[in-house]
Amino acid sequence: MEDVSTQPLDQAKGFALIIAGIIFFVQFLSFMVFFNFNGLTFFWIIGWLLLIPGFLVLGSTGFDSREDGVKKFVARITPNPIADGWFIVCIALAMISQHWTSLVCVIVQLPLIAFIYYYK
Repeated sequence: MEDVSTQPLDQAKGFALIIAGIIFFVQFLSFMVFFNFNGLTFFWIIGWLLLIPGFLVLGSTGFDSREDGVKKFVARITPNPIADGWFIVCIALAMISQHWTSLVCVIVQLPLIAFIYYYK
């Protein structure tokens, strides 16, 4: 049986995960709709370059083999690749789109992700 003292925390984390997922979806939609071709080129390039490690870190959680080089590399860097990959992808999408809706989504998402994956 589950400890009664952790039930409210687990419910709060589940609710925070739902809210963070919805906000990520909104951020992705704002990225697609408000893509800024005339934005600052520096942020645009850095954002696209951040997507590569973001998706590598996120994708490293799905490999079955422990002998995979990417998974070993990511495991040495971060204890929680889902949260860190989500952080990187959120920030990259905001840097690429350079729109205020994406920035607001990042400001709301990052504390939620930290609460979900790092608060014990």
